[in-house]
Amino acid sequence: MQTLETIRYMGERLQIAIVVGSVPEDGSGDIEILYANDRTAEIFGYESGEGMVGQDVRSLMPPDVSRVHRGHVGGYMSRIQTKNGAALAAKQGTGRIMGSWRNLKGVRLDGSMVDLQGNVADIKGEGERYFMAIFRDRTEEVARDNELQDALKEACESKQAAEKAAMEAEQARTEAEMALRRQDDLSNQVSLLLNNMTTFRSRIRPDKTVRGFAKRHWYGLTGLVVAVMTALVLTGMFYDTPTSLIERVLLVFCGVLGTSLAAVLMPRRGE
Repeated sequence: MQTLETIRYMGERLQIAIVVGSVPEDGSGDIEILYANDRTAEIFGYESGEGMVGQDVRSLMPPDVSRVHRGHVGGYMSRIQTKNGAALAAKQGTGRIMGSWRNLKGVRLDGSMVDLQGNVADIKGEGERYFMAIFRDRTEEVARDNELQDALKEACESKQAAEKAAMEAEQARTEAEMALRRQDDLSNQVSLLLNNMTTFRSRIRPDKTVRGFAKRHWYGLTGLVVAVMTALVLTGMFYDTPTSLIERVLLVFCGVLGTSLAAVLMPRRGE
C-alpha cells in the first residue's frame, strides 16, 4: 500500500483533484474509487473525499460515457495482459484520456454537469497497480469562452446589420438619383414639346379657315389623348404597368393638350 499512501500524502497537500481507482484484473471493466481528496469532493459536490470511496468511477461520468466505459477498460486490460501488450497498448492508444489531457464532462452529486479537463495514468508499484485520474475544473474558462463567442456573434451580427444598412442607403440614393434624372428628362421633353407647339402656333394664319381647321383638329387630338390616357390608366390597373411610366406619358399628353389649346385660342385674342 505504499504507492496508495504516497498518492494520498500528495493529494492532501496539493490543490489538485485526484481520484485513485482499482484496476480490474478480472477483465470486468469495473473501477472502484479507492481514494479521492477534498479538492475532488469540492468539484463533484461531495462533503469530503471519504464520501466518494467505494463508489464506481462511472458515477462521475455522463450517461453516454458511462455506458461504454466498462468496455473501454476491459479492452485496455486485455491488450496489456497479452504478450508485448504494453507496447501494443502504447502504439494503438490506451483510451480516450489515458496519458493525455482532454476536455470532458463530469457529473456532480446533484446530477448537474461540470466542465473538466482530465488525465488518467496507469500507476504501478511493488505488487500494486492503480488507475489515477487528475482533474481540473474548467467552469470559469468555459464561461469566458462562451462570453467571447457571444461577443463575437454580436459583433458579427452588428457588422452584417451595418453592411445591410449601407447597402439600403446606397440603393435609396441610386433610386433618388434615377428619379431626379427621369424628372429632368421629362421636364426637358415637355419644354421641347411646348416650344415646338408654340412655333407651330405662331405660323398659323389667324383667319377663320385656319382657326376652324385648328379647332377641329384640336377636338380630334383631345379625344385621341383622352382615349390614350384612359387606356394607360386601365393598363396600369390590370397589367401592373410601372406607375412612373404612366405618369410620364400622362404629363406629356397634358402638355400637348395645353399647348394645342393655346394654339387654337390665342389667334382669337389677336383679332
